[in-house]
Order: sequence, then C-alpha cells, then structure tokens
Amino acid sequence: MKRVRRYWDRHFLGIDFCLALLVGSALWIYAYVCGGESEIEDLLNGSRSLLYVRIATSALGLMGFVFTGVSILTLALSSPRLRLLRKSGQVETIWRVCFQCLAFLALVAVLGFAAVLADSDKAPVTELPLGLATLIVIAAVRLFRVLWVVRSLVRRAAQT
Repeated sequence: MKRVRRYWDRHFLGIDFCLALLVGSALWIYAYVCGGESEIEDLLNGSRSLLYVRIATSALGLMGFVFTGVSILTLALSSPRLRLLRKSGQVETIWRVCFQCLAFLALVAVLGFAAVLADSDKAPVTELPLGLATLIVIAAVRLFRVLWVVRSLVRRAAQT
C-alpha cells in the first residue's frame, strides 16, 4: 500500500488527468455509443449561447482566483516559515499545479467563446459541448488541486 501511495504522490497530476479524461470519455461514449446525442442536443436547445458565455466567463473568473493565489503563494514562499518547503523541492510541483490549472481554465474559456460562434440550435455541433465538458472536468480537477495546495500551505504556515 505504501508503494501505491508513493507512486500516487509522485505522479498525482498525471493520474488526476487520466481520471478526468476517463470521466470526459464517458460523456463521449454516452453520446455516440449509447445514443445520447439527441438527448444532449435537446438539453442544449435554446440555451447554447448563454451557457457557453457563462462557462467562458466563469473560467476567466476562476483564472483570476488562481492568479491571485499564485501571487499570494509567491509572497508566502519567501516566508521563513516555509523554508522547509523550499528545501524539499516541492515548490516546482506547486507551480506546475497552478499553471496547469490556469492553462486548462484558459482552454475552457477559449473553447467556450469559440462554441458561441460555431455552435447554434440551427446547426448543432455535438463535439463542441462534449469537448467543453471534458475540459471542464479536467479544469475542475486542477482547480481542486490548487485549493489542496493552498490548504496545505496554510496548514503548514500555521504549524510553524
């Protein structure tokens, strides 16, 4: 069990990505293998543009949250209380978590705005909402990791 935990600790970003991709793939399988494409289209009819705009702007808002967190982390990591963390070599992991989250949120925003232009009730493109949903799942997992990093750092700073 310790080997599994050590493996997870070393490769958690890749594992999280694969699990999120698996959830996203389930949506594609539902749409194209199980015949759910028409149900997805029915669900989106009349609300596509509004939904896409809200998704894109929410992703941009969350990017602002993560950028603020990165700024705070930059200041906090210079604190003597977090010297042990800097020596551990995990600072690079913290930055990877934050910047991957930003990258996926940016992809959600870009695809959301692109979907406003390309997908309509008159000419639906099922791949856009499915791709967007997959990216949202990945971005949500990355956002969870950013919150995990912040919580861990706050907890560590409070202990010392």
